[in-house]
Amino acid sequence: MFKTNTSTEKTDRPCSIISSHTQTCHTLLIMTHIILPIILMLLHYKHFLFSLSVLQCSDTDGVCPLRCDSFDIACYVIDNNGFVLISKQQSDAARFFGEVDGSVMTTLIRMGMFKR
Repeated sequence: MFKTNTSTEKTDRPCSIISSHTQTCHTLLIMTHIILPIILMLLHYKHFLFSLSVLQCSDTDGVCPLRCDSFDIACYVIDNNGFVLISKQQSDAARFFGEVDGSVMTTLIRMGMFKR
């Protein structure tokens, strides 16, 4: 079971509960604080590169009159559940597309692209 440190002496251990379980949890906590920001940074960077490649239309397959980098056009990459993966507005990412543009989502449902 767990033993608590009831002495008034200072200990160099960061936890007041002394056990291998606590030390393991403490080690995992430190690793999480170090590794998690690195993982998040890499995911953010990969998402940034992916969004750049998607939103930059090219004319390789023919003349495309519409461009995602145009001010007048809103481009979205939506997953199969209707959530926004990529948008010019970062605040739209991870939101349900029906919340972002309900009229377009309703039209997509009527066209059979999505189901309720």
